Amino acid sequence: MLRVNPPCLVFKHTPGRSAGCVLCKRAVRQTRLLTQDRDAQSSALTSGLSSEAFQASQGLWGPPAGGRAQPQCTRSAELVGTFVSPEVFLRLILSTLKKAPSASGLLVLASTMRGCPREALQPHLAAIATELAQAHICQASENDLYLERLLLCVQSLVSVCREDCSVASLQLMDVLLTIVALAGATGLRDKAQETMDLLARAEGVGGCQDLYRKHMGPLLERVTASHLDWTAHSPELLQFSVIITQSGPALGEALPHVMPTLRACLQPSRDPQMRLKLFSILSTVLLRATDTIDSQGQFPSYLETVTKDILAPNLQWHAGRTPAANRTAAVSCLWALTSSEVLSAKQIQDVQETLMPQVLTTLEEDSQMTRLISCRIINTFLKTSGSMTDPEKLIKIYPELLKRLDDVSNDVRMAAASTLVTWLQCVKGADGKSYYQSSVQYLYRELLVHLDDPERAIQDAIL
Repeated sequence: MLRVNPPCLVFKHTPGRSAGCVLCKRAVRQTRLLTQDRDAQSSALTSGLSSEAFQASQGLWGPPAGGRAQPQCTRSAELVGTFVSPEVFLRLILSTLKKAPSASGLLVLASTMRGCPREALQPHLAAIATELAQAHICQASENDLYLERLLLCVQSLVSVCREDCSVASLQLMDVLLTIVALAGATGLRDKAQETMDLLARAEGVGGCQDLYRKHMGPLLERVTASHLDWTAHSPELLQFSVIITQSGPALGEALPHVMPTLRACLQPSRDPQMRLKLFSILSTVLLRATDTIDSQGQFPSYLETVTKDILAPNLQWHAGRTPAANRTAAVSCLWALTSSEVLSAKQIQDVQETLMPQVLTTLEEDSQMTRLISCRIINTFLKTSGSMTDPEKLIKIYPELLKRLDDVSNDVRMAAASTLVTWLQCVKGADGKSYYQSSVQYLYRELLVHLDDPERAIQDAIL
């Protein structure tokens, strides 16, 4: 049917012909908008969705008109979920999310699912969770508003479907893992953790760590599939970090997945910022190893991988501030390893045989923290296996420690003095004491110089 524009009320000419007639232009625009609205309503009606419900959902897709509009639109979307078949509204909403994921689109989906009866939504649960877990949706934005709306979708599914969520537990866990990894606000991460607990209760398990245990294999397999291409900003690296730090005892069951990934990502040729992150995470779990990485007592079997393939290459000296930062991270990781109480004396001796030369070189680092931790590591080595150390190797240690008595940091000087005391005890208990006689005499002469040190604590340590 031919649509006729309204006549010009000012100049009485054919509508739209005068470029200077403001009223004509406005009338033409209004007519086009009304026509588009009628066409959209007709399309919705043919899809089985009422014109009122379609207008309500359209209001949610567009930009918000004001703070008071959103609750009304949200309530309208809930009514759509209550009275419209899920096949209809999911086809409309999910197709739009596939083309252009947005916070407003996720809010529509969350609201319609919240209003949908459980028995109607349950057949579509797996399909919805699978779609939300796709990278083009769950990793589409790091904006907190977007992630909050994504979390609302998961919360709606869990609150409506409850125990039925077990069929899509892995996909929902994947979405929550992504939210925790990408969220910038602490509050949003806390809400995601709470939702994990709700999902765990819906599945009848104790808590989120039980969920990790249940899905650890598939989660790690998906996340680590691209680990050779990771950088410090890769979403998969952030997800991997969350799994390592949050899974608790389940981590000890997944070492065949975890250790090869760490070995590949902690090579000196990889992104330095990524290595710093991973060293920090590894140090954290090593400090409570029995509750995390060694919960099954299997970590010592990977000790050679950690020492020779991960720590040794990163303790090698290279010029620059970034390599120095990575050496500090590697030294901190070694300190966490040697003080974790998961290694036997024989295993610590093996670590010493592998890493003592590199640790001695880190005593010359510019970083005070590196020098301090290195002194403590050497002290631990000597206390554990010093008397069993080869005499030629043992005798190379004390000159490096003597240099640290002149360090600018009193903490480093105290640590060096304490380590020298341990070294003397090792020599005293070692076979062939005559071999060390000249070294001990030289050491005493050098220590006498520090008896009049300005710091009383240093004097006491020397005595």
